[in-house]
Amino acid sequence: MATIYPTTSVNTTSVISNDFSTIIADASGGNITLSLPSNQIDGVSFCIRRFDNTANTVTLNSVDAIQIDGVPSISVPKGTAVTVTYFENNWYSIADVVTNGPTGPTGSTGPTGDSITGQTGPTGSTGSTGPTGGTGPTGTFRIYTQLSTTGATLTVTPNGVNTFAPSPAAASNLFFTSTTGSGGTGIKEWWVCLLFELELGLLLEILRFLQSLFQVL
Repeated sequence: MATIYPTTSVNTTSVISNDFSTIIADASGGNITLSLPSNQIDGVSFCIRRFDNTANTVTLNSVDAIQIDGVPSISVPKGTAVTVTYFENNWYSIADVVTNGPTGPTGSTGPTGDSITGQTGPTGSTGSTGPTGGTGPTGTFRIYTQLSTTGATLTVTPNGVNTFAPSPAAASNLFFTSTTGSGGTGIKEWWVCLLFELELGLLLEILRFLQSLFQVL
């Protein structure tokens, strides 16, 4: 048959009652002091079990100042139990160390979460059009004119009518004038300018003119 030990719990400073042999001390709310009752007979025992695991203190002394293990008071450390027995006007303690088990191994690291890339943001609006550039320099056009009173006159204007009057004209009488510069004389300058500026119809007229010119020479 199991032995029954009357048990109680305390969480404040108090005197231990003779009605209980086992006391569960809870100091989680603060430091407490427990006092053993007076007028005991040899063989009386009390077991004080520390319940909490805080840094607070549980102190055990006696009401009539009878020493415990030769000192006025002893402490009940967290995680332990202390049994005290009265004998010949002294209290003697037997510490029943109650230790916590070893810490278990650290669990494995959980899997890495999914990496999700967000959607690409919308394309920004087109910037405003820059200012219009400055106007380029004014171009020039060339006019060829016969200087002498004999022969023909050749007039060349851009996007206009290019004519010989009469035809053929004497190449030695053709002279080049420009709206932006001085003219030059001679068939060489006249020939180079015609290659770049005359229309196809005018070029045919010049070829006929050169043919007649070489026949004269």
